[in-house]
Amino acid sequence: MIPPPRGPRDVNMILPLETRRTIESLSGYAEQDDVMIHYTVTGGCPFRCRGCINALTAGAPKAAEAEEATRNLERDGRGIARLIRESGKKRAVIVFYGGEPMIRPERMQAICEAVGSFADGTQVKFMVITSGHYLSRTADRYPDLMKRMWLTAVSVDGGVEQHNAMREGTDLVRIRKELAAFNRIRNGGVLIWSTLRPGMSLSDCFSSYLYLLDRREADHFFWHWDEAEGTIENLDAYRAAYRGDLETILEEFLRRLEQGELISIVHVNELLLYLFTGRRRGTTACAVEQMANFDIVGDGKIHACADLPGTMDIGEFDDAGRVRFHPDADGRLKRIVDYKSRLGCSRCGVEPYCGGRCPVQIHLGGIERARQYCFLMRDHVQAVKDAAPAVADRMAQRGLSLASLYQSARMTKYTDVTP
Repeated sequence: MIPPPRGPRDVNMILPLETRRTIESLSGYAEQDDVMIHYTVTGGCPFRCRGCINALTAGAPKAAEAEEATRNLERDGRGIARLIRESGKKRAVIVFYGGEPMIRPERMQAICEAVGSFADGTQVKFMVITSGHYLSRTADRYPDLMKRMWLTAVSVDGGVEQHNAMREGTDLVRIRKELAAFNRIRNGGVLIWSTLRPGMSLSDCFSSYLYLLDRREADHFFWHWDEAEGTIENLDAYRAAYRGDLETILEEFLRRLEQGELISIVHVNELLLYLFTGRRRGTTACAVEQMANFDIVGDGKIHACADLPGTMDIGEFDDAGRVRFHPDADGRLKRIVDYKSRLGCSRCGVEPYCGGRCPVQIHLGGIERARQYCFLMRDHVQAVKDAAPAVADRMAQRGLSLASLYQSARMTKYTDVTP
């Protein structure tokens, strides 16, 4: 068994007594619960983003062709509505995914209409994950569709030079123009989503987010370490650069909080909630093993995650959209996360927040890269933990409640949750 990694010092989730007393003065919050369903609108994408791990877009053209050949929008709409009803939850979020979903907005529209027709008595919200290149075009052609988007996540990987190098074929100048145009008609939030690869600057990603935040063209920020094959060559240098960038971000976070502005760095705010309340996640970050959220890629099958190999499906829709889970679906999900015992997650001090690395990293990128990310996760938690007393003090001074953190933190569910 691989022992759990340890940095220069162990890391736990326990805050100083004085900070805990400050937190007790902050009013609490009520959590919201919904079922989340990702729908892969298309496997097609005109861009060549470095390290793309989407199972349909990158490295599996035959799977993409099969997905297009077997797509049935009415079946999928009925099936999604049944998954929502059978969840027993009164709220649902449907996330449009790709490829680039906005090259096929008519499919997004069709799913919205189908789910609306069949999901009786359920509040359904819609979200899209996109490059941002087609926001204005889609808004012009489908204005009602885009006004219904509760959240639009746009991939931005830094300033112009860094972003354009990482996401070949995209152009940040154009994306900013698209966001400015979309800003005039949007009703929902905009989340800037950065994928952090070795050699990239996290500070550059954050600065790009602040540029849009200060123009009121974006609301939330999230970054995620890439799910790549192989190991990071110089892990010590990568950790030092990451820690330095994160500390710079936290300084700006605190500076703005001093002025009464709680900026929405969604996974930082969620981690603060975990530190403040002593809660435990109890699952992997995405909760893939609970069979509580689902991915539909258009092939008639129900998946636990669209980015995992297609052979890991857990059920299917029949032609009428009826839901049929495999008899061994629970067992399949448990096998997806059995790597956590090899990583030694149960003995790790930050496991209450982390919950174990992303299954996609293990099954596509390998366990050795995941072990390196365990070191990074400890660094990440320690940096935020170091800032937590100052955050608590400023929140108390400004009369902010834990609900203020939660309104941002709850957005993590619709991302990759942890870095």
